[in-house]
Amino acid sequence: MRLSRRPKHRPRSVIDPVTFIERGCQLTFTYSPVHVDEVSRSTWDKPLEEFFAFTGLADSAPTVAWTTTASNQRLGYSTHGLFRYFGKFPPPIATRLIEEYTNPGDLILDPMCGSGTTGVEALWLDRPAVLNDVNPLAQLIASVKTTHLDEADMYAAVDLVTRAYAGMKPDDFLPSQIRNPSHWFETQTIDSLRRLRLAVEETSGLPGYNFVRLAFAACIRRVSKATTQQGRLFLDVATALDDAFPVFLKTVDRGIPRVSNLPMGFVSSNVGDVRRMSTGEQGSRARLAIVHPPYFNSYSYSAVNTLEMGWLDLNRKEVRKSEIREFFKVAKTHNVDSYVSDLSDALSSVGKSVESGGHLALMMGDARLRGEHIQVIKPLLATLPRKFTLKKIVLRVPRFTEASWAASQRRRSGSLGVQMFDFVLIFKVVE
Repeated sequence: MRLSRRPKHRPRSVIDPVTFIERGCQLTFTYSPVHVDEVSRSTWDKPLEEFFAFTGLADSAPTVAWTTTASNQRLGYSTHGLFRYFGKFPPPIATRLIEEYTNPGDLILDPMCGSGTTGVEALWLDRPAVLNDVNPLAQLIASVKTTHLDEADMYAAVDLVTRAYAGMKPDDFLPSQIRNPSHWFETQTIDSLRRLRLAVEETSGLPGYNFVRLAFAACIRRVSKATTQQGRLFLDVATALDDAFPVFLKTVDRGIPRVSNLPMGFVSSNVGDVRRMSTGEQGSRARLAIVHPPYFNSYSYSAVNTLEMGWLDLNRKEVRKSEIREFFKVAKTHNVDSYVSDLSDALSSVGKSVESGGHLALMMGDARLRGEHIQVIKPLLATLPRKFTLKKIVLRVPRFTEASWAASQRRRSGSLGVQMFDFVLIFKVVE
């Protein structure tokens, strides 16, 4: 099968319709999942056992470890790599959970969907999915990553953006949600982003509108003075670019074959507070809910995406009001109670949308403050309704995820001598 006409402004980078070579790594446009390796507890090494002892979970449920040796680049198959989303839910975990706890046709729910990892895996595995997030940027990312579009529709939108950008003069728009935009962007970059933003809005109403809108969002940090190597916003002036348009074109060039190769299926993406989700009837509830909340002392997702939300004119302050309270940079031990309370309310709400006999998988971690291991999971378990029965504990041992929460917590201490890992807790939900 040959790809349809590509826009004249871009050189052909595709080697063939299925695969291409980027930086020496073969990636796939279609579905090429990575599976986890399961390690029984009897073979754990000393650091894993030492860490697990600090969690207080040793006698709570049968326990195994999951790991994968795949790199972040390898995990960018299909649409997973369309947007650089820090703290993204790992595709191999979603794949394993969906295959183990559901059958084709079973409904999947992800009430804190982030970048839509669960939705992408559910789509390829022939499961309908309902995705939700409090952040409209997350909803945009998840929607584009799970919605098949014809190449012609995306090319039409890109061509219109190209023509509009060429004749567009910058307006006086400045992102009101970004304090001191000139701190994060060069003057020429601001003008370029203004023009590109206006050009993208020219496609409103076209099928490819959300695709080019996400491509615009994906290039914002890349052209800014902010580092692209970690979630927090630190200056890295050397990486700033004056013109956003070539980065935009590269983004759509990589995205079009991925989105056009998505299968048809049902994945809905919604914006809302998980604690106020409507409860479906028993016959329409999910067979599996996958929940990946903000961690206790990890960064705030809306803060991490300040630049993108600002240029998309999304109200970060309103989103912040409805986020699960995390305590990045200001965490104290007594703050755990507030975090646990918010998360417990959220999980209780999610449980009402899971059918009796279904499962809920929660991925989260404990914390470390000033060298001390702080239990977060154990106090949370004590607050959950009796309908939640913990069936399995999975210790996740990440590899090649240096921008992840686990890596940010990976600080050796003379008093502990262990590393931090996170968990997947698998509950059976029974009315």
